[in-house]
Amino acid sequence: AGSSTAASKVKRSKLTLDERIGKEFERYADEDGVLEDRMLEFLEDLGVEPDDKVVLVLCQMFDCKQGGVVRRSEWEHGMRRLKCGSVAELSSRLDYLRAMLALPENFQSIYRYAFMINLEPPKKLLERDTAIALWELLFDTDSFALLEEWVAFVRANGPDLVSKDVFFQVHLFSKKFRRDLSAWEDDGAW
Repeated sequence: AGSSTAASKVKRSKLTLDERIGKEFERYADEDGVLEDRMLEFLEDLGVEPDDKVVLVLCQMFDCKQGGVVRRSEWEHGMRRLKCGSVAELSSRLDYLRAMLALPENFQSIYRYAFMINLEPPKKLLERDTAIALWELLFDTDSFALLEEWVAFVRANGPDLVSKDVFFQVHLFSKKFRRDLSAWEDDGAW
């Protein structure tokens, strides 16, 4: 009997979590999910600015397929994954989500995700301004010593569209070269 009591408590708490997750989703959802003004309200309640890179981490944890939109299944998946039943609980996980960016393998994954989620279907290339905004969001001069020079160069000379290869190579370039370009090789692949 003790085993079935424990199982029923687990089942009840899981249902309770699911109900809480659903109720929080309904608080912010329109017909198609959480989007536009409701997304801004959600972020405000979460205590996060829309241009905070933790929003990308959160979207990745929710497995969002489209930028600026959270569908019900994505919300439910992400909240369960983070073991949160409310926005207040999710807010308490923000430090954890920010810490994920400090790990190189997580940063690389989030960096790649940022490219994919910002594509406008059916395009396979990012608008130059979107790519620049992502570089300025994800990097700082500590993580990419040549960030300012790179952005100025792309604004002045870059193509209107940025491919996935170029976007991903910028991350590798940021890790390899310091401001003085001391690791530069004239015959290198760059």
